[in-house]
Amino acid sequence: MMKLLKNEEAQAIARVWNMAIASLSPDMFCNLEDALKWLCTNRHIDNETLAFYHRRLSGKENHSSDCAISQAPVFIPGPCDCSE
Repeated sequence: MMKLLKNEEAQAIARVWNMAIASLSPDMFCNLEDALKWLCTNRHIDNETLAFYHRRLSGKENHSSDCAISQAPVFIPGPCDCSE
């Protein structure tokens, strides 16, 4: 089994998370979001690293304070959901 670096794991989770928002129905996405949060916790992927990859995937430099990316470091961040 190939061992991934934490940064590679965080990047992969962020990509899956962003793809899911774009393609899944809300009911299906909620289940996946819970699974991704569980994976981050159990694989010890810190919130700041995950937020970094969500930020990169968003293509934006600035995010509103209530954007899902801005939840780090206290909470697990999600893909960008702001309009800035």
